[in-house]
Order: sequence, then C-alpha cells, then structure tokens
Amino acid sequence: MPLDAAPRTYEGGDNRSMPEMSRLIRDDELGGDMHANIGDRLHVHGNVVGQTDRQGEIIEVRGPDGGPPYLVRFADGHETLVYPGPDAVIEGPAPAEGLPG
Repeated sequence: MPLDAAPRTYEGGDNRSMPEMSRLIRDDELGGDMHANIGDRLHVHGNVVGQTDRQGEIIEVRGPDGGPPYLVRFADGHETLVYPGPDAVIEGPAPAEGLPG
C-alpha cells in the first residue's frame, strides 16, 4: 500500500485496524472473556495440519478476575506466560490419579 493511501475501512465504515476488529469480534461475538483458576487445564488446539494439540496446567493467573495472562506448565515441564487465542479453551482441573474421572 502506498504511504499516501487512505486507511482501509471495513463494513459499516469502521476504520479500526484489522487486529482491533478481530479482538472485538472474539470478545463480543464468540463467547466473551476467558476466565481460569489455578489448577485448570489450558488446551490449545493445533491450527495447522499436522500440528498436535498442547495441554498444560495453569499454575498462576496474572490477569484480573481470572483473566489472562496465565503461567502454564506443559507436560514437558516447560513453563511459559500465555495469552490464549481463539484456538484455546479452559478445562477444569485434571482428575487426580487413582480416582475415576
């Protein structure tokens, strides 16, 4: 796009950038904000053919009211700070070993 070109507008004349529009759609139309508790599981679905899903335990919630970011420990022991995207879901804690579940 040339430097002197006018910014693109989207349906309805909205001139916000595409990332801003994506964030609005995800928050308002696809179920709202994400909330988690320590001990919950974060399940990130693979979004490319051949990419496996990843699951980890939420060991710290750093956002207000259970919101992101989350400190997550994955099965390989790797810990990382995660801001989940639309390909992630929060699941309840894993059942304790030896208990039906």
